[in-house]
Amino acid sequence: MRVLGNAIKVVGFLLAAFSGFLKTIAPPDETGTPLPVGVVSFLCLIIFLGISAANWKSIRRGHWLAASVLFGASFLGSSLLYQGAFSRLTFVWYPTHKVYVAGGDDHLTEKARDARAKNPSLSSADLVSGFGGIDEATGVDRRTRVWDESGIQSAARYLTCVYITMVVTLASAVFCVTEGALKRC
Repeated sequence: MRVLGNAIKVVGFLLAAFSGFLKTIAPPDETGTPLPVGVVSFLCLIIFLGISAANWKSIRRGHWLAASVLFGASFLGSSLLYQGAFSRLTFVWYPTHKVYVAGGDDHLTEKARDARAKNPSLSSADLVSGFGGIDEATGVDRRTRVWDESGIQSAARYLTCVYITMVVTLASAVFCVTEGALKRC
């Protein structure tokens, strides 16, 4: 029971640390944000409990620290990948300041591709605005005039997967460094 309590504290701290930073950078709400955030929480809990339960006495402090460096490097790589994907596959709809998923340039409709060819400086929000915009109050969402539906869904899945990878590698790095730092030689 003590291990479970400690695991929950560590996972809670990790996800709440720095003013809930990991939650604030999660993919937009329309991707079903509570699901990936919940999955990440449970995945981190499972990893921590697995590490704690294994109680691998033969693993030396240096091995834990080496694993934490590998996971840390993986976290850094996945966070850079996520940052690039987030800026490429989302846009802010300024009337509401809400973030929406875009479909990416490879999923532009023919008309949207023509509009961007005529004016390459058009942002995703500009394109959506030019095709009728978004008005949640009336249920209007014209993004499918800019990107096909499968492109929007694919972008949402990609953002979710990279986000989960980023958080799990961070948690693994923290857990391994904790095990290495607390290991008695």
